[in-house]
Amino acid sequence: MQVTHPAAGNAGYSLAHSRTDQRSNSAQRFAKAPSDMGHRTAKWREILFRKVIPAGPIVARAGDVQNMRVNSCFDLAFMTRVGSSTSPRRIPRQKRGERRVAALVAAAASEFALVGYDAATMCAIARRAGAPIGSLYQFFPNKESLARALRTQYAVDYEQAWAPLITVASELSLEQLVERLVELMVEFVRSHPAFLPLSEAPAKTRIPAARERHRQSIVRLLRSHSPRLPRNKAMTIATVVMQINRGMMALYAQAGTEDRPWIIEEFNAVLNTYLEARL
Repeated sequence: MQVTHPAAGNAGYSLAHSRTDQRSNSAQRFAKAPSDMGHRTAKWREILFRKVIPAGPIVARAGDVQNMRVNSCFDLAFMTRVGSSTSPRRIPRQKRGERRVAALVAAAASEFALVGYDAATMCAIARRAGAPIGSLYQFFPNKESLARALRTQYAVDYEQAWAPLITVASELSLEQLVERLVELMVEFVRSHPAFLPLSEAPAKTRIPAARERHRQSIVRLLRSHSPRLPRNKAMTIATVVMQINRGMMALYAQAGTEDRPWIIEEFNAVLNTYLEARL
């Protein structure tokens, strides 16, 4: 089918095949691909045709797509453009799969801690896990989904770390309570080295429900220490404490090793002054 360009007049200027014919021809080429490529490669061909090939003219030669193989992390990353999804692609149902996912998430945590969230790549995470890149993409469509999985795990660890302090809060003075709270935060950051780098991750990787659970933990801590504190007031104070905590942790993340001790001192002073005025 020849399409004459309207602006070409009698010059005979013509375009190549129309987009419709190109898509039809491409679909036929995919259908004729060798059967030994297997189900997985067929799936990548389907993704490539539906999501990656643009609406404009197709410039690849006929053999390029048919002979395509998933040879590298770059091929796979290009062929699995999943957009903004932050959900795992596949949920493991067996212990072996769970161990594999745990290893991938642990590798992501190590990579985020070493180079930061922004600089980390899916290829580097797969190498650190000692896993094929395809195995990583089998469970996680992108770096955001790994960040969200790691945030979910950290939220559970965070709640568990707070539980003992809530139990003994009634026995502590305010100064002791604040000191223990700051120590808890610093220890959590030390034992979870990807915690601070995760602050670089997009907002869509955050978990609102986990944030609310943390606020409720602070409310229980405050009311355990000050039983007469009304719940609505405790909620307000907890919200402010979370913001103070967030600001101080951001400062802590940016500071060098030599500056972190005075940041901890200031953190103690700010919380002490605020809570003393409110409790």
